[in-house]
Amino acid sequence: MTDTHRLTGPDFLDAMANQNAASGLDVNAAEFRQRGRDWQADLQRIEALEAQVAHLQRQLRTADDQARVLDDIKKTLQAANDSPARATAAPAA
Repeated sequence: MTDTHRLTGPDFLDAMANQNAASGLDVNAAEFRQRGRDWQADLQRIEALEAQVAHLQRQLRTADDQARVLDDIKKTLQAANDSPARATAAPAA
């Protein structure tokens, strides 16, 4: 018997498929192979989704930074607009 107990994931299923095929259990072997392919596809999909999440997180941080800068600009412009109004309003009071 091979060391299939040390393998994990799709590799384990592939080894089990080979063992079953060697024993003439072709239906079982085909099922193990299919499940191994499905598992590998799931792992690839998870990896792609994790990369997409990381990209979206970077975009969100960038958007937050941009929003913060725009908010600072807005406050600066409001303060600049308020300053002449206060200076004009002060003599009238």
